[in-house]
This record gives sequence, C-alpha cells and structure tokens, in this order.
Amino acid sequence: MPEMQESNRIYLQPQVFGMTNYTKGRAQEYRAMKELEEENFVSIRTAGSHGMFDVIAINENSIRLIQIKKTIGKKVYLPADELNKIINMKCPTNVTKELWVRANRKWTKSVIP
Repeated sequence: MPEMQESNRIYLQPQVFGMTNYTKGRAQEYRAMKELEEENFVSIRTAGSHGMFDVIAINENSIRLIQIKKTIGKKVYLPADELNKIINMKCPTNVTKELWVRANRKWTKSVIP
C-alpha cells in the first residue's frame, strides 16, 4: 500500500483506493473555498444539507451562493428542477447565485440570474 510520510503522520494516497463522488465533490468545494479566501471572502461549506448551494462566501460588500460541479467531459449534471429552484430564488441585490464547474483543472464560473 503506497504511503506518503509527512512528519509523524501517514497519509494514504486517495487515488490508490479510488475516490467516491462525495470525496471528489468535497475536494472541489475546499478548492473553491481556498480561492474565495484569497479574494478576502469568508466561506463555509453547507455539508450534509443537500441544499441548493455547496459553498456560501461572505465579505463586507457581498454574499455569494455557489453550486460546485466537477466534470471530466463536457456534460454537467444539474437537474432541471434544481436549476429552476435556483433561478426562481429571490435574493437581495448584494447576493449572487453562481455555478462553478471544474473541468480540466480549470474553473468555469457563471452567475445564475
């Protein structure tokens, strides 16, 4: 079993065992949060809520509600009813609803009206 050793901790390489969709999604959420924090946002994951958004980011001027998706190909799975709920949700003017898609190690970021 391949291992990586760092100080007194042993980390198993996840690719050896295969990552679940949940684990892959969670990794993308943390990656998004790190990027948001670099932009001076405080961000939180809505883990376990199964809500419309995966990450909520807040700074002194705005709030960003973000749905995170990861894909290998060109298709992104976002059910029509879920997208319609997001579109129809009313928000104050300082709140944006966003869809971030990660493909080929790059983000495509869209604001949802």
